[in-house]
Amino acid sequence: MKKKDWLVIVIVACCTFLITFFSSTFVLNKNKEKEEKVVKETSSFTIKFIKEANKNNKSNYLISPYSVETALSMLRVGANNNTLTELDKVIRNRNINFNNDNVHIANALFVKDYYNEVLEKEFVDTLRNNYNSDILVDKFSTPDVINNWVNDKTDGMIPSIMDSISEDFAIGLANAISIDAKWSTEFECNRTTGEEFINGKNKTKVEMMHNDYENNVKYLDDDVKGIILPYKENLEFVGLMPKKDLNAFIDGLTDKSLNEYLNDFKKIKENEKVHLSIPRFSYDYDLKQFKNILIDMGINDAFSSKEADFSKIVTKENLEKLGRDNLYVDKAIHKTRIEFNEKGTKAAAVTAFIMLDNASAIVDDIKIIDIKFNKPFMYIIRDKESHEVIFFGTVYEANKWQGSVCKEESYE
Repeated sequence: MKKKDWLVIVIVACCTFLITFFSSTFVLNKNKEKEEKVVKETSSFTIKFIKEANKNNKSNYLISPYSVETALSMLRVGANNNTLTELDKVIRNRNINFNNDNVHIANALFVKDYYNEVLEKEFVDTLRNNYNSDILVDKFSTPDVINNWVNDKTDGMIPSIMDSISEDFAIGLANAISIDAKWSTEFECNRTTGEEFINGKNKTKVEMMHNDYENNVKYLDDDVKGIILPYKENLEFVGLMPKKDLNAFIDGLTDKSLNEYLNDFKKIKENEKVHLSIPRFSYDYDLKQFKNILIDMGINDAFSSKEADFSKIVTKENLEKLGRDNLYVDKAIHKTRIEFNEKGTKAAAVTAFIMLDNASAIVDDIKIIDIKFNKPFMYIIRDKESHEVIFFGTVYEANKWQGSVCKEESYE
């Protein structure tokens, strides 16, 4: 082969390599941009919902952004035209599924009996196949079917969500989510003592738990105190206590600033030990302003008896055949409960949309890092791998000290 021919072969090979390399780099960068965009959208919804729920709030509350977004996503399946557009702007139509066997998730579609034959097949199939939804058909003269489902799917933590049901009830959509997670390193009950918890000018003696860590946790010891505690399950607890007012701190959060705080957490060094003090707490929460929060976030038509368009659930023609006018969301319900103690954390949330048809209407050389949650703080319970926020809450009041917790039945 001539020297000239070898030169041509080398030039062609180099060009091929460069084209392949830059093409691969372009694709990788595009994929990376796409991944970053998905993460940004995920945290943006979570932060926006947290801040809306936090407005003017200075008491314990607990919400589940994941549960809310799942229920909204189910509602979106049946929406059409501008009703769909508004939902898309809020929840971005992202895939919100994640794999964690320790997070128990259930979805349901509740159907008034005479609607069963006119429901759009694609709507029902999507809920059944994509959301593994239970389909429950009943006369719904009482809310018992809904309440029994909620009680069962939250392991009794939330026994009911409705005291009564409207005669115009047509469709209900619900998501229930619960965890029963044990700490990787449990707190010892005999170390739980009565200590001061400061909320503004109020000082209360609370059940303060204590533990020491030489590894397996991350901490933040700055203007904001923080701890990341792992559960045995693939979950983790993130606590943040700012020096300044907690309400103002949460109101000022953005997806960027929250991620910066989380990225600032430090691992324990060889010559360090973290001493953690954090109170026991347990409470129920009912997000009374849930409907108004969703309206403020941009979901309007879904709640309007005139403007709502859920023709992908039941067509206008089939509504007319039943002598009904329109299908719209009348009630938005979000209830939660948490129990946080020495052994771990139990928490549950239910999100439901009730639709009507409006026919009628320590050693000396070890550095001790003291992280003490003795004033209002916020917390996140999230999936360890995807960082999906399952629960978000605040603690302004903890369990009051009433003597040794080791006397309790759970520790016998």
